[in-house]
Amino acid sequence: MKLRMIDRVSACDPWKSIQGQKMWISDECLTNNSLQKEKEPPLLSASLVLDAFRQLAMWLIVYSSEFQQTGLLHQVDRFHLMRWQETSDWLYVTLDVTSQKNHSILFEGHALTGSQLVAWVGGLELSILPISNPENIEEFETLWKAIQTRRPLDKSL
Repeated sequence: MKLRMIDRVSACDPWKSIQGQKMWISDECLTNNSLQKEKEPPLLSASLVLDAFRQLAMWLIVYSSEFQQTGLLHQVDRFHLMRWQETSDWLYVTLDVTSQKNHSILFEGHALTGSQLVAWVGGLELSILPISNPENIEEFETLWKAIQTRRPLDKSL
């Protein structure tokens, strides 16, 4: 189980919102390819940013359910990745729950690098599933301890 896309969870309000950080490296950027002109700043791939949103949403479900449930991506209604000037090696991701159904949860959120908005997502829906294997529960708990920073939720992000 590979779960280290998100490097830190900086704040979590169970079943309501979560903030996290992902350090990105130049290997994860699209640079000097056919999509870019030579002097443009590097771009993060859309799949990398979308997966950071997905994984952070999954962590909210895992933590909120006390490591008894996880989330599986069901659909994304809206996603936009902007161009930006490189200002930070960190991607700061914030997600808020917009609604919760019996077996799924909907999120909206944004990602910043430095103070620049680089992506937003709406209608990110994860299906809620039980974690049935006790070994997976232990692994989730261990990884959660490694990535959480125990800070209050920063509403300014």
